[in-house]
Amino acid sequence: MRSRWPSLLDRFWANVQEADGCWPWTGAKFSNGYGRICSCGKTILAHRLAWEIHHRQPVPDDLEVLHDCPAGDNRACVNPAHFWLGTQADNIADMRNKGRSCYGERNGMSKLIQADVDALRRRRTAGERMMDLAAAFKVSVGTVWLIVTEKTWRVA
Repeated sequence: MRSRWPSLLDRFWANVQEADGCWPWTGAKFSNGYGRICSCGKTILAHRLAWEIHHRQPVPDDLEVLHDCPAGDNRACVNPAHFWLGTQADNIADMRNKGRSCYGERNGMSKLIQADVDALRRRRTAGERMMDLAAAFKVSVGTVWLIVTEKTWRVA
């Protein structure tokens, strides 16, 4: 006898709009646009579940399912042909390469712009003390150190 409750697989496919290209997830989504589905009290990202269904194995613990949709990343897409596995570092690099990260002056918390950072580095190279640079640019000495050692505001 079949359960009156739909299986996770049935619920997954009921929320997929298969088409040429991306397969939009029509079910519940997080505010950031990624699809989600619940099973046994746990929330699962729909694109991760799509990868697992397609490959018939779980995503390795140390990897993430990354999007590479031909028309641009579509967080609601669950087409496994548009996914690749990568590390968190791969995900960050992919995000930066696609211009979606908020680093440098695109970060809303940044007190500096690229021109300030360039000037700060030139002045430090010329021998100016970090303490004086911090005061001049209204940042902490720690921030100056992070910039001059390229821990932040890395040179491309």
